[in-house]
Amino acid sequence: MNSATAKSQASKRSAVPSHLSRMSEARRTKLEEIQKREQLKGMLISKFRNKYGQGDGSLQAYIDNEVLRFLNSNRLTETNLKSLDEKIQLEKYTREKKEAILAAKKNNEDTKSVVSEI
Repeated sequence: MNSATAKSQASKRSAVPSHLSRMSEARRTKLEEIQKREQLKGMLISKFRNKYGQGDGSLQAYIDNEVLRFLNSNRLTETNLKSLDEKIQLEKYTREKKEAILAAKKNNEDTKSVVSEI
């Protein structure tokens, strides 16, 4: 083996971390896919939290669960992503309406109690 070939092989080995160089190609590919999926999950959660879940802990938990459910059950397409977005948007709207109704009901009860005291 000449020195140029030896240097070439040594540089190829050093470019790949030692724990990955011992793995089979199929295992390495599977781990890379898992990493990509985790990155996608993080990006989707971050996007939806920024868009809909500012300051609402229960909605953030809902977003986390829906993204996990989406990634486990749906194929990643633009249509499916839009459906996920609409689902989260509807949940936020529903929660806001529920809070508004409860606040109005409480306000109405408070007004009745003030009137009955007079």
